[in-house]
Amino acid sequence: MLSQNRIWKQRLINIGIVNLIEALNYGFSGVMLRGSGKLWDLRLVEPYDAYNFFKFSVPIGLNGDCYDRYLIRVEEMRESSYIILQALNILHILSVNNDCSYIINDYKIAPPPRALMKYNMEALIHHFKLYTEGFNVSKEFTYSAVEAPKGEFGVFLVSNDISKPYRCRIKSPGFLHLQGLDYMAKKFIFSRSCYYNWYTRSSIWWDW
Repeated sequence: MLSQNRIWKQRLINIGIVNLIEALNYGFSGVMLRGSGKLWDLRLVEPYDAYNFFKFSVPIGLNGDCYDRYLIRVEEMRESSYIILQALNILHILSVNNDCSYIINDYKIAPPPRALMKYNMEALIHHFKLYTEGFNVSKEFTYSAVEAPKGEFGVFLVSNDISKPYRCRIKSPGFLHLQGLDYMAKKFIFSRSCYYNWYTRSSIWWDW
């Protein structure tokens, strides 16, 4: 009903157009990049967690406007539901076969179950030390990124052989999308800016 609504389409079609070259130059990711026609999804290109076990489609746009990005988000909600159903099916199969290999049993890096702490002193000590001291990480640096709803959400960490990070930098996708607001809003009235903010998911109230 909403996707074919005449007023809705007038508000979104040919609004906030970003071509593929500009999207790449601005460092866009997520729906902002896929809406411009680039097939790029970290779950597909660089699978993490258990995404390589799931089947899902990655919709892309053709025109790079707000309407394309809206349609992509609607389709991604359907794909997310499909992924959840697959995950539930996998957990059910593991449960039936009594396979608990996906559960971390090393209590030095994962908290023990609460029921175990009630009668096991060693589990209680592990819980106390984990939440008060943590665990030491060797002197290294790493960058990890996930496909967040807004795009690529990355964290850069530098460790110093202690339990706390020496340096932490967060790459928020909406921050890069916000710099393209001037490019998208040219020659349009100010009242249209709410559509740019909503369909780029780069509003300052969400990211700052």
